[in-house]
Amino acid sequence: MVRAVSRLGLAFILLASPATRAPSVGSGQAAGESEPAAQSQPAVEAKPSEDAAKDPETLVRDTVDRILAILHKPDFKDSSKRQALREEIRHTLLGVANMDRMATLTLANFRSRFSEEQYKKFIDLFSRLLFSTYIKRIEEYTDEKVEILKTTRDDDTRAVVATRVITDTQRYPVDYSLAKDGDIWTFYDVKVEGVSLVQNYRTQFREMLVNDSPDKFLERIEKKVAENEKQS
Repeated sequence: MVRAVSRLGLAFILLASPATRAPSVGSGQAAGESEPAAQSQPAVEAKPSEDAAKDPETLVRDTVDRILAILHKPDFKDSSKRQALREEIRHTLLGVANMDRMATLTLANFRSRFSEEQYKKFIDLFSRLLFSTYIKRIEEYTDEKVEILKTTRDDDTRAVVATRVITDTQRYPVDYSLAKDGDIWTFYDVKVEGVSLVQNYRTQFREMLVNDSPDKFLERIEKKVAENEKQS
């Protein structure tokens, strides 16, 4: 049975409007590639509830509701206090997003060119890039509904939660990809109308890394993050 989650259309930081491609960092269009193996996510400050972390659908509902609660705080209307609440949203999302897996998938075969220090820096910059790119879009959503349609499990460690976002004028599918490490489920990709956020960034990063060294690549990402954070 279809179940409405909340009025917030897209609470997870990686979600965008229908058919939206990841904003350009370097250049490139989406293209398919096989997924390399990814390691488990490093510890983060915020974590989902124990029950939410053990079930993909509960994790989706729990994340949506937690972000909605933050957005509904009276202080969010006060520009002088909004940044602190944005950080609360960021920490909440980092607690349910497997940034290690996402970083590995977006770098694909170029991962081997990064030292551990460079890779850790990339994970931090990538999370900041995503957040600074999409935070304003999250704040704009008010009256949409998200319906959970079904959960498909590839095996005991990977699942896709299919949802549908309903607005006043349209409906479109949003699929959350999750992976399990021990008892913990976390997000590692989202597809809006079949368009994968990870795949879009993978294509952009690949075209940058064909010509750039890891240090140059990180410098470009850091510059883009600074621009985004200044504008937000």
